[in-house]
Amino acid sequence: MLAKLPIFCGTGRASMRRVCLKVWRNASSYDETVQLKKNSVKRLIQNFSRAEKSKLLASQHGINGEFYPRACGDFKRFLLKGNPTAELRQIVSSLCDDKGNINDLFPHFLEFSRSAYPLVDCLDELKNISDLTIPADWFPATRRISRHIVYHAGPTNSGKTHAALKNFRQAASGIYCGPLRLLAHEIYKRTNAEGVACDLVTGEERQLAHPDGETVSSHLSCTVEMANTQFQYECAVVDEIQMIRDDRRGWAWTKALLGLRAREMHLCGEESAIDIIHKLLEFTDDKIELRKHERLTPLTRLNTSLRGDFRRLEPGDCVVAFSRKDIFKLRRRVEKTTGGQRCAVIYGGLPPATRAEQAQLFNDNSSGCNFLVASDAIGMGLNLNIKRIIFSTLTKFDGSDVTLLTPSQAKQIAGRAGRFGSQYPDGGVTTLYEKDFGTLQKLLKAQIEPVKLAGIAPTFEQLELFGHYLPKATLKELIKLFEELASLDGNYFLCNVEDQKAVAELVERLPLNMKDKYIFCLAPVDTKKTLVTASLYKMAKMMSRFASVSAQDVREMIRWPIASPRTSEELQTVESAHEVIDVYLWLSQRFPEVFAAVVDVREMQTVLESVISRTIAENSTLKPRQTKLEEKREEANSFAMLRLVSESSNSTESSAFEKKLAQRYGIRRKDLEMLKRLWIKSVVKKFKRG
Repeated sequence: MLAKLPIFCGTGRASMRRVCLKVWRNASSYDETVQLKKNSVKRLIQNFSRAEKSKLLASQHGINGEFYPRACGDFKRFLLKGNPTAELRQIVSSLCDDKGNINDLFPHFLEFSRSAYPLVDCLDELKNISDLTIPADWFPATRRISRHIVYHAGPTNSGKTHAALKNFRQAASGIYCGPLRLLAHEIYKRTNAEGVACDLVTGEERQLAHPDGETVSSHLSCTVEMANTQFQYECAVVDEIQMIRDDRRGWAWTKALLGLRAREMHLCGEESAIDIIHKLLEFTDDKIELRKHERLTPLTRLNTSLRGDFRRLEPGDCVVAFSRKDIFKLRRRVEKTTGGQRCAVIYGGLPPATRAEQAQLFNDNSSGCNFLVASDAIGMGLNLNIKRIIFSTLTKFDGSDVTLLTPSQAKQIAGRAGRFGSQYPDGGVTTLYEKDFGTLQKLLKAQIEPVKLAGIAPTFEQLELFGHYLPKATLKELIKLFEELASLDGNYFLCNVEDQKAVAELVERLPLNMKDKYIFCLAPVDTKKTLVTASLYKMAKMMSRFASVSAQDVREMIRWPIASPRTSEELQTVESAHEVIDVYLWLSQRFPEVFAAVVDVREMQTVLESVISRTIAENSTLKPRQTKLEEKREEANSFAMLRLVSESSNSTESSAFEKKLAQRYGIRRKDLEMLKRLWIKSVVKKFKRG
């Protein structure tokens, strides 16, 4: 089980050899006359490792699974290259000559293992710390009150959240926990507009409703990760409770469900989570009431697909795709086919403000934007006046594989068609292509698979206790070990912490304390995005040097000023720059003295959102990704221009070429000399080959 882990006294075999040489270094005597033969020792340890009694004894002392053969291998290397005591040499020599009992070797094997692997002696304590079988006990203050929990179960557009929010606003105090910043903002604005003072807390910002900017309101709207389990409310609302199964964020819903201190609690979500919620609450004194909600307006499955004919699109239609490339490709096709009518776009990579702006544009009848192309980002968080949902595909990339949508995902997206009280109260759903039509019908008819497990994650306090027992372990090693040792009951799973481990490895050598490193690990970062990850590291490095991270530092990280993107790849880079801003604002809530340039950074954020919105609006100028042939042509054109600049004797002509080069290819003039040299080298190589 533990073989994949560094054992916290050095990493790699070189370190292990050094440790082995130190073991029993203070032994009183050595018998140099007893020579141990390599092949004999190998055969002996092989027999020892295979002996059932050796395995049983080792297992009783925590040396089991894949860890056992590793320990045997290191023990063998110690016997051959270390300094075993005279007693051990004699025992090994006798056993090699088939004299004595092989079980006599075990006490020495155990002593070596304990010396080389500190983990062995504290394994029981670590297992107790990582015991996650009853998470309800983590919240003793909550367990002292009896909660009345109302589960509002129903599909999209059934009014379940609306019903829960009525109780929230009528209560003397309350907390709303939503899955997205957009939703938290919307509830914050609506609640204040109805005369109920409500604050806003997300990972990136904190807004107080009271004019003095200090007084805390009785009501709070927040993202679910920011749920406050220390304060008691009269009423709590947890939205999209079925996301308790999410492999990365599910722990936040589990924490809210078990930890929120409110005598009246409303859960909103699919019926699929009812059973798991009942199971999780068995360990509490809470009473649960089920209220089922039916869809307020009909949703019709159309009798046929559009058969790939974009001319059959109607105003109010939303075409669904699951990649940025497909979204912009479809948008160009829609605008071309409909005679240049405008088309809004919404996908997860867009900043929340831009998504809200595009939604408003689509909902406004006077805007001339009658169509929408979107990803599954429309599934929650946005109120959209959609007439029909049209799936361009039913598969999506989940981060590792291309998979078919689940019935839950298909119904969540399809349910956005038709909205009570809107221009299109009755909704319809179909596919763009005939090949997907039958599959969609099956998905919409299928029962949604019940949620079987709830997500859970280690707390900092647990990892800190691990660190107490293993002071030489890195934070990544502690997280990895926790994953290996964690014991769960049948209702929970351990959330994916790959991004946290990647960040932990990134900041490991920085002189930060463990808690600060752990906070950086929790930052909202997709470690697959180089710009965001590199910027996070730079921020951590500056903080480790007791330096504040200024707005100018952020400008350098994202290469400010940002030029208007010309391709979808350049747009993606600008979106990554916006994520860097989000990370800064997130860190400013945890380290306000270090990340103090919030006002200036928010101004940069506004500029970036403006650039992205302008680029989205002027989609006709946004080039699709270049093919290999186009890249070669572009490269040939740039080399041709460089050659002309290099050969030009007229400084005015050369300057004009340089300016054109900079405008067309974004090449800075100070880089021009380097590019000239590269061009000359390429010519020389071609000449030599020719």
